[in-house]
Amino acid sequence: MCKCLGIHHSIYYYHCNHTTNSYKIANQKLDVEIKKIYDESKGRYGSPKITKVLKSRNINVSPNTTNVELQKTFPIVLARMKKLKEQNEPVLTKKLTLPKDTENK
Repeated sequence: MCKCLGIHHSIYYYHCNHTTNSYKIANQKLDVEIKKIYDESKGRYGSPKITKVLKSRNINVSPNTTNVELQKTFPIVLARMKKLKEQNEPVLTKKLTLPKDTENK
């Protein structure tokens, strides 16, 4: 069978016997919860507030993990926040100096 498919037999048996990592399953469930909370808030909540809501739902997650998962799920959020930050930065202007009088008084 492996010869017909053109794959090595170890690859076939690896995929037959392979179980999904428990961390991947937990992260997939976390992604679903983060997406629900983000959609319920109409995109207004960031990672700190989503972390608080998750803790109120008895899901113990660090803010950094929430931030990483939020950026993976919604990459546009990071770009939008960066754009807003750039818009809110103060514009530095050159200090105007008056020319010195060349006349000696």
